[in-house]
Amino acid sequence: MKTLNNYCLSITDTLKLAKEFHPRKRNNLDALCERYSIDNSKRTLHGALLDAELLAEVYLAMTRAWKENLLIELEYVEPIQQALGKLDNVNIRIIEATAEEYAQHLMVLENISRESNNNCL
Repeated sequence: MKTLNNYCLSITDTLKLAKEFHPRKRNNLDALCERYSIDNSKRTLHGALLDAELLAEVYLAMTRAWKENLLIELEYVEPIQQALGKLDNVNIRIIEATAEEYAQHLMVLENISRESNNNCL
């Protein structure tokens, strides 16, 4: 058989997405339903149709939360740009980090990256 890419234009791996959104947490269907307050009380046995419906709700909740967070962040862009524009004529003193401070900063960033399995923004 040909690979799946030959039959589908794109594939969204919700487990991969959940692991990116919630690293080091349980990301099975029951855990995701609980995290996003999706009622899965009818899921007493594994059933493909019910699981697919629940997963669709989980996907919508995950992507909705991501989009809402992005929109909230974008709300602050214009006021920040306006505030920075007002600083054009202000004489700001810049104190550069020492070589030691810079090295310490890089070590902190490396630790964050390692602890987050390179999922740090």
